[in-house]
Amino acid sequence: MEDFEKVLEEIKKKNLKRIFVQIAEGLKNQIEFLKKKFEDNGIEVIFSLEPTYGACDVRDDEAKRFGCDAIIHIGHSNFGVKTSLPTFYIHWIFEPKNEFLNLLENNKDKFTHNSYVLVASLQYVKYLKILKEFLESLGKKVYLKKVLEYEGQILGCNVAAAIEKDAEAIIVVSEGFFYPLGLLVQIKDKPIIYIDLEKNEVKDISELRKKYEKIIAWNLVKFKEAKKVGLLVSWKKGQIFFDPFKVKREIESLGKEVYIFAFDEILPEKLEGINVDFLINLACPRIFPDDLERYKIPILNYSFLKLYGFDKEAVRDNSE
Repeated sequence: MEDFEKVLEEIKKKNLKRIFVQIAEGLKNQIEFLKKKFEDNGIEVIFSLEPTYGACDVRDDEAKRFGCDAIIHIGHSNFGVKTSLPTFYIHWIFEPKNEFLNLLENNKDKFTHNSYVLVASLQYVKYLKILKEFLESLGKKVYLKKVLEYEGQILGCNVAAAIEKDAEAIIVVSEGFFYPLGLLVQIKDKPIIYIDLEKNEVKDISELRKKYEKIIAWNLVKFKEAKKVGLLVSWKKGQIFFDPFKVKREIESLGKEVYIFAFDEILPEKLEGINVDFLINLACPRIFPDDLERYKIPILNYSFLKLYGFDKEAVRDNSE
């Protein structure tokens, strides 16, 4: 893999002897290969098995405790997080399989819109060129936007490449439902076609958006009724998106009592025994909706409160 070999050469050139590897969940089956590759080149390696959902979570403090000289993030692109150790990113991008074009041909009747904006998770950005050429052969207008490192690349927390006012619909290429779900809840007004490479399917998932819009609407009502609110913040370097004290004052101005709860990884079981009526997530925006069903207390991302109509008149406690 091209970027892997480049990083390996850079590590050898800098004479780095011990590395701390953080790896995307879906690539942990590559650990045996990685161990052999590094150790064959005289490099000691420690694999972090803490969940690593993105390059927003860089564990340089932990790496230094083990005497590591550098960090390698596998399956993620640079998020711009400043680190105290050299940090390398191995993207692990897959080459398109021959079956992909067959999948498109067999489902061409499902591409009914006149124009599309195309996006993919990092591992599948190379599939977008084939998809673009296929759609253009059908007479479709195609948009590919470069917001991150690659054209069409999106993250769980950044779907800006999918925002194109002139496109009638969005097509997302990925495996699993993580990225399509992010599009559903962050973009309110476009049909979404999901090319599922795991199940080898092409499907319009737009109707599922209604489910999450109903949950958001219900939770906005619960927020309006709440007396005690907990703000969830993380000290991961790349997940400090808002000033919790500023948000605390904003929510307190609505007549609510506000607590700030700090975590490394935010998990619902850590909230056991805490008496609040509502949770506002200020950390990774994928806690809602991904972990929604695990929370006993109503929860919304702070950004969703803004996006879906958060204002003082809409949510002020009427009993004041």
